[in-house]
Amino acid sequence: MEKRDDIIAAMNAINPDNYIPVEENDHPHFDTPERAYIKKHLVKSLTDDAKFLLRLVLDTPQELVTLLFKQNGNVKTTVLTDILSFRGWSYSRRRDVYNEIKNFIREYY
Repeated sequence: MEKRDDIIAAMNAINPDNYIPVEENDHPHFDTPERAYIKKHLVKSLTDDAKFLLRLVLDTPQELVTLLFKQNGNVKTTVLTDILSFRGWSYSRRRDVYNEIKNFIREYY
């Protein structure tokens, strides 16, 4: 029985009718190879400060999510400002990194 199921699964996998053409896929997080390549190089082009800030937001421990995010999912910039100020970041450094990330998001999305 197991062999029969494997054969059926393999036949389904190679059936071209089981695939959606890339152009018809409207999943918002679907990356074409070209878009994935661009994203990879855009991320590499970010400064270390911008990468740090992105990691800070994206890798927030679950216990701190309520402190860092509003109810609608947006990031509380006042909390970020406090964290970065505590780490010794000046106003101009924070502003430059915020703008860099905004531009990154605009270019990618």
